[in-house]
Amino acid sequence: MLGVAAMLPLMLLVTGSTDNVAIVTLSQLVGTRDLQDLLIIVSGLVAGSFVTKAVLQLSFKWWLSGHTSRLEAEASTELFRRYVDADYSDHRERNMSEIHRNIGQSIGQAFNGVLLGLISLLTDGLTIILILIVLCIVSPWTTLGVILIFGSVMLGMQTLLRKRQQRVGEEIAEHQVAAWNAVLPGINGFRESRVTKTSAEFVERFFGARSGQAQAGRRMSILSEFPRYVLEIVFVVGVGSLSVLLFTTQDQGQALSILGVFVAAATRLLPTLNRFAGTVGSVRMSNAGLQIVVAELDKLDSSKQVDLSSETPLEKHQDIQVNDVWYRFEDSEEFVVSGVSLTIRAGSTVAFVGSSGAGKSTLLDILLGLFHPTKGEVLYGKVNIHDSLGPWYGTVAIVSQDIFILDDTLAANVAYGTPTGQIDMARVREVVSLAQLDEAVSQLPEGLETRLGERGVRLSGGQRQRVGIARALYRDPDVLILDEATSALDNITEYQISETMKSLSGERTIIIVAHRLSTVKNADEIFFMKNGRIAGSGKFEDLQKSNSDFAELVRIGSTKSN
Repeated sequence: MLGVAAMLPLMLLVTGSTDNVAIVTLSQLVGTRDLQDLLIIVSGLVAGSFVTKAVLQLSFKWWLSGHTSRLEAEASTELFRRYVDADYSDHRERNMSEIHRNIGQSIGQAFNGVLLGLISLLTDGLTIILILIVLCIVSPWTTLGVILIFGSVMLGMQTLLRKRQQRVGEEIAEHQVAAWNAVLPGINGFRESRVTKTSAEFVERFFGARSGQAQAGRRMSILSEFPRYVLEIVFVVGVGSLSVLLFTTQDQGQALSILGVFVAAATRLLPTLNRFAGTVGSVRMSNAGLQIVVAELDKLDSSKQVDLSSETPLEKHQDIQVNDVWYRFEDSEEFVVSGVSLTIRAGSTVAFVGSSGAGKSTLLDILLGLFHPTKGEVLYGKVNIHDSLGPWYGTVAIVSQDIFILDDTLAANVAYGTPTGQIDMARVREVVSLAQLDEAVSQLPEGLETRLGERGVRLSGGQRQRVGIARALYRDPDVLILDEATSALDNITEYQISETMKSLSGERTIIIVAHRLSTVKNADEIFFMKNGRIAGSGKFEDLQKSNSDFAELVRIGSTKSN
């Protein structure tokens, strides 16, 4: 504003006019009426104001960039935290592609497109208003004409482009999900994609999604640039019209001075208007990402967030009491676990067996605290585990059928989630031996410090499960749960792991879910499940005699083994 305002006395001095009120005031302030001195002073004021503006603007952008980047990182982290703290039943229904998109691109759109855009609109709007104030002082009626012309053009363009810009933003968000939907099976399901010869199909889908995104990006670019060209045409026509108007209504010197001020203002105003119009379009298109984030946060806020912050430890070596537990999924009327009541004695080894769909996995997730019973309760000692999940997870460990392997060292995988500098290497070596992994470690080039690659590509399926066993034992749990943990092991290794489990019996409670009955043969008690209920229990031989369904399961298992 100062730079533009100083253009009037500068133009008057250039044309030789020294009787203007601005020139007279400036002469009194600096104590000279010498034309050359005044010209140098005013020129310095103009140059200094633009240099000051540049320095302040760069400083502000430096601060703003750092501030918003930090806010974006905090927002992405907070969204990620809400995802990992969400209830397990809600997590199972989420789309991984949408999670990737939301944490990455949608948060980026919300901050870089909308937040920065709104700040840019604020600063550009303030600049436009201040320049117009100066122009109103110089020539109010001419300024009013400029406002009407440029205002009408801007309003018309924004009305014309609004819906198109919003739709482009929605298309980009849709193509982002489609791209992730092609990447995840192509990379995470690499082996299946290769063997089924479907990799090319996923590549084609990815290309289609990225091509659609590129086309939407092209439309976004054109829609953002369109106002600039229109405003440039209006500017050229406007300057010509203003020149004719001024030179027909004012004396030559005054007209030239006013025209100089308006041209100087226009050189500042035009790029600001262009940026303002482009930013409005960018905000509209990025609004799709903001709406996605807002909708996702609303869903996460309305769903239960799991609190694991309690640090009060549970007493060790307690019985697990399952009291009349029922469970059904929210979108179903049918109970998958029905009226289960049982006691698991501290230090005992128990097993849950049954055909697929019997409810074993669901009951196991309830015991883990992942699912909250629809009715009933699970007690550890006298404490309801679902009221004290943090301490419960400090007590229990699980070995799943599908072990997630970090792209990190073997030691880091065993001490899963432990900061590198805090890993107890002596404990790692101890549990590696217990999990029968010594031979595998000896074959790795850097032993425990060997990186296992994405999804553990350097290990066999059985070795990955043994890493899972070592990982569970590393935490020294009071309750150890094995969910089909030996399904990928050969008979010899399974026997060795079973012997390890036997050696741990009495020290900790062991809960086994298995289809291979050889894994559970020596359990202290076996619970046979059918249709979500406990259909029988007892030691292996006793249950085989007392329950015909279990006996048939044993017979089928023996036939398969033979």
